[in-house]
Amino acid sequence: MNVVTVIIIKKIQMKEMWEMVGKKSKMETMIILLKEKNEKMMKMKKKELMMILMKVEVEFVIKVLQVYCVIRQKQKIVLKEQIKEKVKIWQNSVMTLEKYEKQEKEVKQIKDEQHQLLD
Repeated sequence: MNVVTVIIIKKIQMKEMWEMVGKKSKMETMIILLKEKNEKMMKMKKKELMMILMKVEVEFVIKVLQVYCVIRQKQKIVLKEQIKEKVKIWQNSVMTLEKYEKQEKEVKQIKDEQHQLLD
């Protein structure tokens, strides 16, 4: 196994982790990719091997970015929901506080009226 082959296999293993998101299991995809690469590698020149390496790298980066974008979108949706919940809680607590203040005023008013009546 030469250096380029090792690098490609390592890249495939990294790419592999992101393909778990896809349909195939980790090991199945790995075996398929390695079979394809090894058969082709026997007949290839170093320049062609480097092209494969670059292609795998680009596919890996694209997949990572796609997964990242999906995760970010989900986070934004969750964040919006959390903000809505906090706003509701805040509005409820403000309303509760206003009701409490109103009741306090009413109670004070009634006490004042009672004191006036007693005097």
